[in-house]
Amino acid sequence: MNDAEALTETITVRLDGPSMAQLRGAATAGRRTPAALVREWVLDRLAAAGEHQPAERSVIADPDRDESRERLRARYRPSDIVVLFVGESAPAGGSFFYQADSNLFFATREACDLAFRGVPEGRDFLHWFKEKGFWLYDLAGRPVNRQRGRPRKLAVSAGVAKLAELIADTEPDFVIAVKTSIEADLRQAADRASIRGNRILILPFPLYQWREVYVRELARFFGHKTRSQRSSDAGDGSGALVASRSTLHEAMLDVLRDLGPGPVPAREIANEIAARGLYLRRDGGRVDYQQILARASKYPRLFAVEQSGIRLR
Repeated sequence: MNDAEALTETITVRLDGPSMAQLRGAATAGRRTPAALVREWVLDRLAAAGEHQPAERSVIADPDRDESRERLRARYRPSDIVVLFVGESAPAGGSFFYQADSNLFFATREACDLAFRGVPEGRDFLHWFKEKGFWLYDLAGRPVNRQRGRPRKLAVSAGVAKLAELIADTEPDFVIAVKTSIEADLRQAADRASIRGNRILILPFPLYQWREVYVRELARFFGHKTRSQRSSDAGDGSGALVASRSTLHEAMLDVLRDLGPGPVPAREIANEIAARGLYLRRDGGRVDYQQILARASKYPRLFAVEQSGIRLR
């Protein structure tokens, strides 16, 4: 019996004008009708509420995390996490990646479609995401995006220890931060779990002008990883690529030649160098954007440093 045959009652939902406009916008972005989107949300919530597997109880047994969201998140957790996405928190407005209705969901699906081609939409994409070994975890268990200052920072930092435990337990090949402001917290957790820096990717949250950057960099990351053989290239068996360049400025030259004349933001250059495995620091960590800026300033005959990024001379 399919979902349509299983439905025996009709539910009427009344929304005010702004809420209806928001619903239409989310439906249009997902290429569905408002009614179909509402139906998907209801079915997702019912499915999540009806699941009581032991693995899920271990995920949600935490008073600091939203139980309904954690049940839904656990439903799509892979048995073997290959890429762990780390966010700040679920949005306060009610959308959620694992409801297939958030800005992060649509931007991530677009990036995956660019890299892998022909990925499904809606909840089918969430199943595809799981089958690939991809999973999203939030540092803060409850929405913090409407908070400011110290309370927001404390709520995020409180999740570092649990994230470190998750990384150590699951040993993902790569960890991706989906918000630049959580970089320090993610790196702290990664250090505790002994994850090398070249297995970390830092991306901006895909909102406003940063959406294009997020989609482009994530698609490029997946493009390089799907074309490479991580297990055979990694000397330590960790899945990390081995650096092939002897100097940082050579790696920067390679990246800028491929990306165009520029200017290219220093953080994007650092992510690209890490994704390609072009350069590692002596301690085995990945280079950060501050080192990129410092090296560009050291070689003024090769690079021009501008407000919007770095370009080739």
